[in-house]
Amino acid sequence: MSKLAYLILLIISPVIYAGYDVHITKKEFYFNEGECITLAEWQSYMKTDPSVIVDPQNSEQGFIVSINKQVFPLWYSYDSCDLTTKNPSLEAITKMIEIAKRLNATVQGDEAEIYIAPDNVIRK
Repeated sequence: MSKLAYLILLIISPVIYAGYDVHITKKEFYFNEGECITLAEWQSYMKTDPSVIVDPQNSEQGFIVSINKQVFPLWYSYDSCDLTTKNPSLEAITKMIEIAKRLNATVQGDEAEIYIAPDNVIRK
């Protein structure tokens, strides 16, 4: 029985490890071409929000967002010109929506669903 359980875990672990990404983007669908969040825009936003700082243990594209007693990572991508986090909590999604509004962007999940609120999602 333990060999079967090990095999099942081995098969599903890449799916679990991959996680669920949520993006702050100006594009209609985050994975398409379209309008960018420029690095200058992001840096300008960061000057107004003390809850977002550069992650000293990551690259210049890595950031840490602190909300209440929670911390979550956020990455800026030069290639896709958006911001992404992995497996966010409802509080993190709420903060991402706040950031997106200030950047004239949206918060989209892996399947291009748009978060209006953590519990209100538009599926296309």
